[in-house]
Amino acid sequence: MGRNATPENIRIELLGIVSAGLPEPSVPPSGEPEPALPTEMPTEEPAVDATDAATPEPTS
Repeated sequence: MGRNATPENIRIELLGIVSAGLPEPSVPPSGEPEPALPTEMPTEEPAVDATDAATPEPTS
């Protein structure tokens, strides 16, 4: 037997688990649709309209 040898009973059990696959996704119990996930990631930049103009220096 090689290094990858698995006892037969464990191999059969694992084969059954893999063959079963993942469970179906559950429907929310309230019947309401799931909340929509945001598609855009928030940025760390302020939400001020950005311009290419230089910021004027204060004159005091």
